[in-house]
Amino acid sequence: MKFLIRWTPIETKKIEGLQMFATVDMEQMQGHMANMGIETEVSYHLTDQSGFSVVSANNIQTVTQFCLLWSGTNNIQVDPIMTDEEMQAAAKGTLAMMAEMGG
Repeated sequence: MKFLIRWTPIETKKIEGLQMFATVDMEQMQGHMANMGIETEVSYHLTDQSGFSVVSANNIQTVTQFCLLWSGTNNIQVDPIMTDEEMQAAAKGTLAMMAEMGG
């Protein structure tokens, strides 16, 4: 599954968040994520310290576990996302189910 992770800094924790991010060992963090079964596809940061990542993982619990590391300095939102092809397949399945139910 793919997940969209969005974060915005907690206003009173901006400096702490900068310090945390500036000192994190990115290679080590990516290694921990890989060990957890999380693969980062893309990650971008905006100048206001907010940002987003798209990750692949088997379940939302694992993604949530990772995000909790950053929850002291950021408000974090995690949403499952789909490709166009996956959404189209879901739409077709829903329409077929509705037709079977007489709707």
